[in-house]
Amino acid sequence: GTRIEVYWTEMHEWYHGTVTTNRKEIGDDAQQQIATRVVYDPVGNWKSLAYWHCLDDEQWRHEQTE
Repeated sequence: GTRIEVYWTEMHEWYHGTVTTNRKEIGDDAQQQIATRVVYDPVGNWKSLAYWHCLDDEQWRHEQTE
């Protein structure tokens, strides 16, 4: 249930979500990596979205609380 923000370079925006699980998988380089499932918060017309990331390859941070 960790809250994080992931920067989506295609959208030029930080998106907020909740980490739900991790799993081991084989990456594009044939090496083992950890994939993290993030359930993103709804934004505008977009519904909640679940997406798997290798966070080692992403720009992300713990959610900023104000």
